Amino acid sequence: MNGIWKYGLLIATVAGLVVGAWLLPAGAEEEEEPGTTLDWLATQLAKTKISLSAASDTAAKAAKGTAFAAGFEVEDGTPLYDILVLVPGTPPKLYEVEINAVTGKVVEVEEEGLDDDDDDDEKDDDEDGGDGDS
Repeated sequence: MNGIWKYGLLIATVAGLVVGAWLLPAGAEEEEEPGTTLDWLATQLAKTKISLSAASDTAAKAAKGTAFAAGFEVEDGTPLYDILVLVPGTPPKLYEVEINAVTGKVVEVEEEGLDDDDDDDEKDDDEDGGDGDS
């Protein structure tokens, strides 16, 4: 598979997981009344002082790359934007940057792993002469 398409597929998959992950608040029950999740989300978003666009710009600068996907979460009562940033290069790097949605400050920059092949990691270890255990 062409390397560009492989990373594009990975990025699309990761982006889908991040965007889909914030739809339910932590501890939310699936049996809640209709609209409760949207009400909760609207309440949390009303607390934000920083736009998603500004948070994306901050994240891109912090990781020195291009922001391409975002999510929203609340940790310990603090609304946060989770921004995925791709840094081109050989190999390219993927970072998740957490931005405080009230202050606009960078909370955390974490490098995410990119698997560079279609094989599972255990098979890769076996091919390298390892026993698959780390």
